[in-house]
Amino acid sequence: QHQPRGVPVEKMEHVYLGPSYSNEDVIAACARHP
Repeated sequence: QHQPRGVPVEKMEHVYLGPSYSNEDVIAACARHP
């Protein structure tokens, strides 16, 4: 079960994926992460 550890982590994920990714894409990518 994946749980968010804080906003900074989410922001880092967003930056890593790219500004073209929306929140839904970030959540989907996060769900795919092991």
